[in-house]
Amino acid sequence: MKPLLTCVLGTYIAVFGALTGCATGPRARPLQSGQTSCYEPNSNSIVGCVGTGQDGELQAGVARRYVDNGDGTITDVRTGLMWEKKCADGSIHDQEKEYSWIDAFAVFIVGLNRARFAGHTDWRLPNVNELHTLVDYGQMASPTIAPVFNRACATGCTVLTCSCTSQAYSHSYYYWSSTTITDNPEDAFGVSFVGGYVGGHDKSDTLYVRAVRGGL
Repeated sequence: MKPLLTCVLGTYIAVFGALTGCATGPRARPLQSGQTSCYEPNSNSIVGCVGTGQDGELQAGVARRYVDNGDGTITDVRTGLMWEKKCADGSIHDQEKEYSWIDAFAVFIVGLNRARFAGHTDWRLPNVNELHTLVDYGQMASPTIAPVFNRACATGCTVLTCSCTSQAYSHSYYYWSSTTITDNPEDAFGVSFVGGYVGGHDKSDTLYVRAVRGGL
């Protein structure tokens, strides 16, 4: 009877929360930025960070945690998103391949799903918030991304043997998101992994891409 009782209690709590407007599940928290250093206005670093109140001292948020699934994908344990790895083998996963915004959907995403990449057919282009979760502001050198997305990258490596993030110039190193800029629908947001910036680009521009699944 215990499983039944647990189920009934769980349902009651969920219904109570919905009726009262009270949150009953775990609270969502933002990820840590990755920054662990603090700085003077003149850009000199502050040893220890103590008492600054800066991000590097407080390191607020949830610590990042990633799992390489061994099939060309990386799962972000904190967000539940599964990401495509990039490589340097000239395939659809190659870090240097660029697409217009329309082709990012019609060519890149369609191609991944037709090929059942990593056994899945629900790959999509990430929205701007999802894509920005990969930015790691603690990286002292480019790319400004969680290290698991930039390991052992060498010419000819595949998504099974390496993990790449392009540092070659492409409209300031931006990757497409699926998010249109509302007050200028001819543009969409991109995220740069050289500096971690978010910026708008004409949808005819060619930028880099990285697919995601889950989180819906």
